[in-house]
Parts: sequence; structure tokens; C-alpha cells
Amino acid sequence: MNEKWIETRNPSEGLSAVKDPNGRWGFIDSKGNIVCPCQWEAVGDFNEGLSWVADDDYKCGLINTKGQIVVKPQFHTIYCKEGLLHIAKDETHWGLAYKDGNIITQCLWKEDIQYIDLATTLKVKDQNDLYGLMDMGGNIIGPCQWKGMRYEGDGLIDVLDQEDRAGVIDIKGNIINPCQ
Repeated sequence: MNEKWIETRNPSEGLSAVKDPNGRWGFIDSKGNIVCPCQWEAVGDFNEGLSWVADDDYKCGLINTKGQIVVKPQFHTIYCKEGLLHIAKDETHWGLAYKDGNIITQCLWKEDIQYIDLATTLKVKDQNDLYGLMDMGGNIIGPCQWKGMRYEGDGLIDVLDQEDRAGVIDIKGNIINPCQ
């Protein structure tokens, strides 16, 4: 470990997170050159060219592999998955954004949004604890009306209605087998 760092992490996407003696985090390249100065309270590893960073108020944003801020720190949680940003304003209000920070859906959902079919469909949970379906553009394609929802493959989803009756819908929200 270099004497000027009190902690280093294994590289991700060619950059290593480093912690200076003041307890601040930044990133260095494989030659030890500083790519992002140690200015952050906390940092993540790079994924899809982005890393989350937290400021002094522990608000999270994103930087790219050049150390440039892509999304200013403003979220409780932020991370990149399958080309989209999962964002949360607190522990129970989740949304999605594009990698440039433009919002797809506001932080309306009670849980982190889950992928059902990576190309088209997302599972969301509203503040009433009911599940529904959303497309990748943030449009609701199946209203939040299900007490339970589990993807079974082949485009089919087992659902449980509010009276604990089981049925099946497809990834577009169409009822295949009514709940009974």
C-alpha cells in the first residue's frame, strides 16, 4: 500500500478506490495517478463506467471513470444495473433514471424496482404494498393490484390477488388464468 493511502481497494474497471489520511475517498489508475481526488465521504466500485459517491451529508451521486460528476449527489441510494440507474430518495421510495441522470420514473415505489424480463418489463411495488408492471420507459403496463408476484419464465407471472387467490398474467399485464 502506498504511504499516502490508509486504505485501498482492488481495482474495478481499471481504477482503485483509495482513502487518504483525512478519511476521504478518491480513485487512482493502475499507475497510481489520481483520477478522482480524495473528496468523498464514501465511494463504491465502478460498474458500467460509473461509481456512486457520497458527499459530507451522505447524499449519493455518480462519477464516471474520468472522475467527472455525472449525477450530482442528491439521493439516499444510487447504483447502475442493466444500463439504468436505480435511485432512492429514502429507504422506501425508489425510482429509475437513465445513465445521464434523466429521470424515467420518480421515486414512487416502496421497493427497489426488479427486472422481470430484461428487455421489456419491470416489477414495482406501490405504497399500499401491491405489485404491478412497468415498461422500461416508466409506463405502467399492469396496475398495482397484486399482493404477490413471481416470474415463472416463458413470459408468465404467477400472481396472488388481495383475497389470496392465485392466477397467471403475462409480462404485458394481460390475464392468462384468472385468479380463483
